[in-house]
Amino acid sequence: KVDTILEKARYCVLKYGISALVIDPYNKLEHQFSGSETQYISSFLDKIINFAKRNNVSVHLVAHPRKMPKNLASGKYENPTLYDINGSSNFFNKTDFGITVYRDPTTIYTSVYVQKVKFKHLGKIGNVDFVWNKDNGRYSFFNGGDVHQIDHDNTSHLNAKIPTIEHYSVDEFDMSPREPIF
Repeated sequence: KVDTILEKARYCVLKYGISALVIDPYNKLEHQFSGSETQYISSFLDKIINFAKRNNVSVHLVAHPRKMPKNLASGKYENPTLYDINGSSNFFNKTDFGITVYRDPTTIYTSVYVQKVKFKHLGKIGNVDFVWNKDNGRYSFFNGGDVHQIDHDNTSHLNAKIPTIEHYSVDEFDMSPREPIF
């Protein structure tokens, strides 16, 4: 249930100071409603929006689209939109930002489409293409040209050394008294 997730997330905000929450996927959550599905989804999204605002947390809801139809001429699946998420147009109407991902299995490209930007100073509608790097399991930005010329970052971020306090000398830290922030 979304209430349980938001309750646990509130605990994480208070204890760990989280600033982002990913709920993935929407269709695996337990949904119980007696009214219409549209009303339920509207209420569900309101709970998430209110939680995000109250706790200053960026919430990312991953919701998969309905089965997309194939284009008869090309034989390819159509690009999903926010309106293709099963159940309600509120997935478009109530979001601040709406992003869809489309991978055409006949090519090596994956396209990310920004379909809604509520606050125009924070972004714009458009799309960008990426190429999957099978060596490191990550995507690389692709802006056209020869796919073999992409400079993939194959470093293992899992093995990166994270500096600890022992890596620094005491002189590097400013220990002078600070003015109160209130």
